[in-house]
Amino acid sequence: MAYFVYKLTERPLRLAEPLGEFASYAEASRFAKAQRAPGGMLSETKQKLLAQAVLKQCDAADGLADGILSHPRACSFD
Repeated sequence: MAYFVYKLTERPLRLAEPLGEFASYAEASRFAKAQRAPGGMLSETKQKLLAQAVLKQCDAADGLADGILSHPRACSFD
């Protein structure tokens, strides 16, 4: 059985954004507690900055710089 963790958002509509899928309830519970801890989740601004940095460094790893990471495992972002 799979267990899911969601983040409930209010903007722009009330949405349940999936954060992860886990094989056991214990794993899902640990993840959810870590996300709720202070500093446990990146702000939207930091998420965007990180996404831009990863895209800049890893976009061409699949042979085409098109703004899409087709093979994210081929990227060794640091």
